Amino acid sequence: MAQQTINNLESAATVRSKLNSNFTDLYNNKCATSHASVNTTYGVATGSVYGHVKVTAANGLTLNSGTISMNAASTSQIGTVQLNDTLTSTSTTQALTAKQGKLLNDSISSLSSGKAPTNHASSATTYGVATTSAYGHIKVTTGNGLALSSGTLSMTAASTSAAGAVQLNNTLTSTSTTQALTAAQGKELYDNKARAYYGSSAPSSGTGKNGDIYFLIS
Repeated sequence: MAQQTINNLESAATVRSKLNSNFTDLYNNKCATSHASVNTTYGVATGSVYGHVKVTAANGLTLNSGTISMNAASTSQIGTVQLNDTLTSTSTTQALTAKQGKLLNDSISSLSSGKAPTNHASSATTYGVATTSAYGHIKVTTGNGLALSSGTLSMTAASTSAAGAVQLNNTLTSTSTTQALTAAQGKELYDNKARAYYGSSAPSSGTGKNGDIYFLIS
């Protein structure tokens, strides 16, 4: 009902009728000053119309005595987040920008396409072979005691029937058939080998040594 305007010189009955109509409209068609309600009586907001809203306080959103606010996010609660456009921050309350995510993804893609896989044993030289000046990959030609099994390189001991690793023996008393004589013992044998001497008279005591042979020629 529209508001009734009271004009001068109108009769008492007309004025009374208009006043009644205006008060009836105020009582029946207007809301109270404080009119928060669980109902939609007073008009709710939409995408195109201003109106009343109610607030579901959760996920960082809070409502206190009609004041709405948003908490900051943390590792223990949901809330608003500030973006960080670096890869050097140690913040636990900021989120990485999409730009930095792209940089990380590009780096990962570069690693995937330009780096060797974890398991990269190969018959080719793709991943770098060792040289006398550079560390790198090698392949093993087995034999002569050298053995390779599941990536483990080993050397078997030598024997009279197979080549392999040899331990030295620095004595002339051993009967081992799996050890080799040292050069020192070879020298000892050479120095003490029997020698032959000859002459027309008996040798002096300083000629030769025990084990030598002396031929007396007449």
